[in-house]
Amino acid sequence: MRKIVQKLEHYRTLSFSILFHEDRYFKLAHDVAFDSREVHSYRNNFEALLSDITKWKAKNYRIIFVSASVTRAKRLADNLMNHDVACFFSEDEERVLSEKRGHGNDRTTARRF
Repeated sequence: MRKIVQKLEHYRTLSFSILFHEDRYFKLAHDVAFDSREVHSYRNNFEALLSDITKWKAKNYRIIFVSASVTRAKRLADNLMNHDVACFFSEDEERVLSEKRGHGNDRTTARRF
């Protein structure tokens, strides 16, 4: 295990964990926590999804949907855009998103890893 960790230390590494724990192998440069949930409750209820998205956007939430199916992801993005929800679908792993916030020069950047 130590050899693998040593090799990984030469790269910028991103780690996801469901449960918080003290990592015994890696030195963490940043620790970020976020809330998430599965969206099974929206199955066959697109109007409920639109309603929740509207509420989240009003609270300035940023929403990310992850799908194992490219076809479903594209269909969801198309359906949301048809209901005036600003969104996109991308398979481009190098795409960098920048959004100007407020009146200052603050930027929020996201990249698919």
